[in-house]
Amino acid sequence: KCIQSNSIGSHAVFDFCLKNNIRLIYSATSASLGNKGEDKNLSPYAFTKSKNLELLKNLKNWLNFKYEVIFFYNVYGPNQIKRGEMATVIGIFEDHYLNNKPIPVVRPGTQSRRFTHINDTVKVCYKAWKYNKCRSYSITNKKSYSILQVAKLFKSKIKFLPSRKGERYASALTNLTLSDKIFRTYGTVNLKDYIKEFLKKNEKKQVIWIIISNKVVYNSHYLCIKLPAGNYCESVIPDPIPNSEVKPFSADGTLS
Repeated sequence: KCIQSNSIGSHAVFDFCLKNNIRLIYSATSASLGNKGEDKNLSPYAFTKSKNLELLKNLKNWLNFKYEVIFFYNVYGPNQIKRGEMATVIGIFEDHYLNNKPIPVVRPGTQSRRFTHINDTVKVCYKAWKYNKCRSYSITNKKSYSILQVAKLFKSKIKFLPSRKGERYASALTNLTLSDKIFRTYGTVNLKDYIKEFLKKNEKKQVIWIIISNKVVYNSHYLCIKLPAGNYCESVIPDPIPNSEVKPFSADGTLS
């Protein structure tokens, strides 16, 4: 799949841009920068992406191909992919949180990453296009987190997954690629603030009671009376549980 997308697919885009005199904004991966470039050999994804950088450099020398390279660092934000092979780390964590599933963390959990909001990423892509310098840029955040630290920000149960082959243990910052200087830029959106706002918008609620008889049934939080017509009259008793809600009932006494 990496060869189909990153090699064959990207090469088709390069060819189209060359034939139609279109300047390219290429999204590179920070996964190929670590250990003096050796991290590119950790996975097919990093390897194929790094080979595209070599090809772009040659296309520039051979055919005067115009392009800008942006190194992305764990982009996250609204409408991110939350499931499947292309899901982002933050997207996966959000999806598990919303579905009341434990947050999955690949062991050991101490592997560090830098996370960049989509707004900061797009701004740098636009600036690179506007400057038109045929340069390499990186857009990241000055603050790095371990995967376990990020998982704990969601304040949910955590489930550890087995370690996997090709896992990077640090998010690398560098000033040089194999052939070009990288101009560093830093985002302003804070990951902690983003997750805090996400939790606030998606605050979990508790269902407190269910009525299944004609009697007055109550607990320490809600009182509910089933009337002869089959409807329900409810009243809140003092000191309800914070962040709770009353669920409506259908005529047969089940939750609607």
